[in-house]
Amino acid sequence: MIDHSKIITKEMAEARKLEELAEQIRSIRNDKLRSDYESSVQQLIRWIDEAEDNPAALAEYKTQRSAWHTWADALCDLPDQPGFPWPESEVLWPKQPPKPTRYTAP
Repeated sequence: MIDHSKIITKEMAEARKLEELAEQIRSIRNDKLRSDYESSVQQLIRWIDEAEDNPAALAEYKTQRSAWHTWADALCDLPDQPGFPWPESEVLWPKQPPKPTRYTAP
């Protein structure tokens, strides 16, 4: 007698594959947020705190921080995009901002 509860249909296998792919993309995204976003924003926050008496430096650091926040938001929005999950080679990762740089007066 066949145990029908152990039969995996083509649809079930495809659904499982999509779940694994989605988890893989989320994992890569989370790694990017942990490794790049958190350290960059923490550095910018330190520089913002130090630059409170220098309006030009403060504005530069806040602009850089805003770019990092925009990038992080775009990463977090990936699962909400049509067609998610995509094969890893087809993921349109948002362009990462440049690493934070110290302000130099003109």
